[in-house]
Amino acid sequence: MTVTYYDLDIKVFSKLNEQNSSIKTWYPKASGIADYVASWGMHRFWAMSRSPLAPGGGITTELEELSYFAWDVARRVLCEIVDSNLELDANSSTTDFHATFDGLDMNQQLMLTELLIEISEAIQFWSVRMKQVHDLNQKSPKPKVV
Repeated sequence: MTVTYYDLDIKVFSKLNEQNSSIKTWYPKASGIADYVASWGMHRFWAMSRSPLAPGGGITTELEELSYFAWDVARRVLCEIVDSNLELDANSSTTDFHATFDGLDMNQQLMLTELLIEISEAIQFWSVRMKQVHDLNQKSPKPKVV
């Protein structure tokens, strides 16, 4: 279950890039994940991270719900890293996640929380960088066709 920062960056960047075209919608909430987890805990994070999911499991196109897309990325990357070691499934309902998380010992719960905070910092870094590139692309003059 080891992961390097490089691997973490690749996982986060590739998933954030899935919704690069709608970055203006989800960017504002991408930087608050770690603070939210530290203040409110894993249970409430899980519920918030499922906000962009439409019935049936796809990503919704509703702007308010899509604003939590980066949270969805954090949940999916966390589950991808811990894989089957802790039997954590990114598609688990909030109720199922509560049961699984509460069944872990304290060290496992702390490890998941710390890992999620690391993932959140990677999300914050890449979302800022992606927003900068997006803004530059919006401001750059279009080449004239002669």
